[in-house]
Amino acid sequence: MLHPVDGRVRSTDPMVHGWIIPWECVHPHHRLPTFDPSSSTMRHITVLATIALISCPFVQANAQANAGPDQEVCGTSTTLQANPPIPGDSGFWSLISGNATFVDATDALTTVTTLAFGENVLLWNYTDAGGTTTTDQVSIWAFDPLAPAANAGPDQTIVGPPFTAQLAGSICTDPAFVPGPWWQEQV
Repeated sequence: MLHPVDGRVRSTDPMVHGWIIPWECVHPHHRLPTFDPSSSTMRHITVLATIALISCPFVQANAQANAGPDQEVCGTSTTLQANPPIPGDSGFWSLISGNATFVDATDALTTVTTLAFGENVLLWNYTDAGGTTTTDQVSIWAFDPLAPAANAGPDQTIVGPPFTAQLAGSICTDPAFVPGPWWQEQV
């Protein structure tokens, strides 16, 4: 209702699911004059207004931490993709393993630099307005763009018996890769 003294709108209706607050206001002093030609008298029409406040659709109750998808990057930096805090909530990044420097540790979409080659595990800490904290991890795999390509060594012709060969594959120097076993491929 519109308060007759101060003119402010006041609602007695409860919030409906936190999304829409409906109310109507009618003020006895707000009337629009109209003229009735048949009677040559003035009549008053009461103005009725319905006001609805609608929240942004991205607002979530009890938002949970979401650090975004795991990433594979060539180099030592990337942009993180966590869920940004809604008004009243907060969040910050921390390092679990590997190496990382956050441009702004409180920005869900910050750039992270100085990643170590291999797996870097980061933690997004999300605290809602009520003080509840949730966390989520993201793995960023950083690959060295200057690492040499794998090389199995020169082709060999085997004369036997005993039909053996000395293999000479390149050494794996990138910690993001784990050396695997040799296997025979059918030709």
